[in-house]
Amino acid sequence: MGRSISEVFSYDSLWADLVIGPYEKFASEHIWVAEEADSAEILGYLTASLDPDFYAQQTRYLEETVERLQRQNWSDLVSHPLRLWGNALSLIAGLDRRTLEFLHYLRSEAKNEIPQRPATPHFNVFTQIDGCGVAHQLIATFIAELRRRRAKSYHITALFIPEKRERETLTAKGFRVRPLEFFTTSYQLYDALETRIFLPHKVMIGVFERNL
Repeated sequence: MGRSISEVFSYDSLWADLVIGPYEKFASEHIWVAEEADSAEILGYLTASLDPDFYAQQTRYLEETVERLQRQNWSDLVSHPLRLWGNALSLIAGLDRRTLEFLHYLRSEAKNEIPQRPATPHFNVFTQIDGCGVAHQLIATFIAELRRRRAKSYHITALFIPEKRERETLTAKGFRVRPLEFFTTSYQLYDALETRIFLPHKVMIGVFERNL
């Protein structure tokens, strides 16, 4: 919600593998990176899948990843921190409680709190250039690919806060939160479920549909 993942998850590289890994494994042809034309500085990225079974594949990937991590003996992790993850997890021996709790959440609860959805892009734009149209360009690239394949619609998954008081509370804490109306001006609500990861605040994970 506009804040660093470090507040609930300690290691950026492990988080990146959990988020991007399924796309790299099952849909690498649909990964796009936005670069600044002159400097080639990376501005953001979009990953997607057009496979209707991708959500199930992603869920299995997360479960298997967490299971492999949990099966490792602590001393083994200290001795061989790169055994499973390569250079991405050079600090795995220092996983703290909040990271382990979040891994447990991903394995045990997350799949029940994220709506099943058709083809959907996941995109991330670095904060310093947010508002410059990069996300729109990435989405446009994805839509062009969908149209080439004669798709009829696409879906975006996003967090929203249904209650005004909750939005005001979280905004005061520095979170960037939005009401449902922010999305439904351009999209139709396809499905939504409440997630408990932000308790005591009521936060919904919504899937929003837009026709091409």
